[in-house]
Amino acid sequence: MMKIKTLTKDQKRKLKKELLASEEGLIYRKANRLYIICIVGITYALFVTAYDIYNQTGLINYILDGLLFVFSGIFALKVTNIKRQELYKYYVSKQKEKPEEKKPRKNTRSKKK
Repeated sequence: MMKIKTLTKDQKRKLKKELLASEEGLIYRKANRLYIICIVGITYALFVTAYDIYNQTGLINYILDGLLFVFSGIFALKVTNIKRQELYKYYVSKQKEKPEEKKPRKNTRSKKK
């Protein structure tokens, strides 16, 4: 994971676009959808909690809203981690496809006769 952190923002954006355009990006695209659903769940939980407070509904409504908020947040964090892992896998596979030119090594050992 250290190599991908050293990339600039433009390089990361380019890598994400390449991943989304490739066939290997299926899991990444689905993770993006799940992330959007998590964000919608978090905002819905906040709005419904505010509505429940305003209308002074029962305790069970507060508990359900809190559970929706907590589980949406946890799931959003996990999906973000999955997206990061998929991006890293794609980055590593791209690096393996085009190996860097290796310089010939000098023989530093002394020859014994």
